[in-house]
Amino acid sequence: MDSVRTGQPNPIFVVISFAHEQAEIVEQGVMAETTFREQFLDPYDLRGERYRPGQDAIVRGVLLASNGATVVTVPIWAWEAEDGTKRLLCQGSEDGRAPAFSVYALSESDLLKQVSRELGS
Repeated sequence: MDSVRTGQPNPIFVVISFAHEQAEIVEQGVMAETTFREQFLDPYDLRGERYRPGQDAIVRGVLLASNGATVVTVPIWAWEAEDGTKRLLCQGSEDGRAPAFSVYALSESDLLKQVSRELGS
């Protein structure tokens, strides 16, 4: 469904970063209603192992998604791997419960590109 047929605006997503002194919107866009439902509302099939934040992970941001009736939040975890490289994970669950959305990245710019690619309509 799109906004033309339903009369409702398309669902939106916003990425907020806590990496600096103040919270900052670093990415935003619209998505199809089916994408919102599949990524944020529907349970999902477990296909292999999902990532887990590292032991010293901290929340570095949040992904907000809304279809106008429901707001879903997904934390963005950051940690340093044993080899010293930065890791980022935007994932809400690892057990088949909604939200299914999951992005793993080595940099904030890569994470933002992946989020936009996965959700953008």
